[in-house]
Amino acid sequence: LGRLTDEQILEAYKDNLRYVLDYVEELVEKMDGKTVVTADHGELLGEQGMYRHPKGMSAKQLREVPWDVR
Repeated sequence: LGRLTDEQILEAYKDNLRYVLDYVEELVEKMDGKTVVTADHGELLGEQGMYRHPKGMSAKQLREVPWDVR
């Protein structure tokens, strides 16, 4: 909506990841074996002037699913 800069949006996204990953670390410590943390899709953060994950959009950033092995 034009209220935030691209830099502010990216920093908010990173803040959210840090917040969630703190809980992931807590859970991983309580589990045995390998743990995979993933999502159902990526996000657009200003690429091609788009944000979020618009329906019908097939940008590379949306197709590459975040994946972390702990």
